[in-house]
Amino acid sequence: MWLLTLAMKKLTTLEDIQSAAGRIRNVAVRTPVLDVSHATSDLPHPHPRLHLKCEMLQAIGAFKIRGAYNMIAQMSPEERRRGLLASSSGNHGQATAMAAAAFNVPALIVMPTNAPAAKINGVLRYGAEIVYEGTTSAERRLRGEAIAHAHGMTLIPPFDLRAQCLDGTRERTGLRVVARNHTTAVNDGLLC
Repeated sequence: MWLLTLAMKKLTTLEDIQSAAGRIRNVAVRTPVLDVSHATSDLPHPHPRLHLKCEMLQAIGAFKIRGAYNMIAQMSPEERRRGLLASSSGNHGQATAMAAAAFNVPALIVMPTNAPAAKINGVLRYGAEIVYEGTTSAERRLRGEAIAHAHGMTLIPPFDLRAQCLDGTRERTGLRVVARNHTTAVNDGLLC
């Protein structure tokens, strides 16, 4: 069944990636890509080339701001005005809160009862409200869906491959790394 669902989705195009990059241009920091291939020196030959995209340098400390902002930027003003809701144990919640603040719209983040103080403070710093629910992703998702339905809020899912994770940068970075090294070797990697 999941193969059928996957087959029905439109593949991401270079134009999609470039459009996303344009939307997040003034929000996301352009983070460096470091060659950390030396870390693979104890692996069998040929040593894979390994690059690290330093997304920990984003304002929230993670790449999630790229996807959340990209998704929210594509919504209609009415969808945003109704309020945004995300279920998250931390980074996605902070990203949704930051993007909601940028658009001056309310956000509610459903977080686990055992969420780290740093993640809670990150969400609150951007003015979002928090509801605590359980300790699993499934518990948070179900509570979030119920709240969104009851109040007409717009859900910001953490793993929507078309609208959310297409962030316009990791993909372009991957293309640049491949082009720079003139390689398409399957043993090469890019960690974000």
